[in-house]
Amino acid sequence: MEIRYKISSHDLYDMRKAVNWRAINLKQLEKALNNSMIVVGIYEENTIVATARLVGDYSCKGMLTDVIVKPEYQGKGYGKLVVT
Repeated sequence: MEIRYKISSHDLYDMRKAVNWRAINLKQLEKALNNSMIVVGIYEENTIVATARLVGDYSCKGMLTDVIVKPEYQGKGYGKLVVT
């Protein structure tokens, strides 16, 4: 297992697709990632299996979003790990 604090728009696209979330184009996802306060991705054998982002004003407020764990990895603590 590897924890990364930068993920690609392709990886976020794949994660959203894995849980049947609405498709967003890669340009929008790249902008979202670039404007995130914190991005976390968990990789198993170089494949992303979980992710989360923190967005906010860099001062007082932050919101956790895009907390996604691929279905085949759910129930193994990955969601808790990316949130922590």
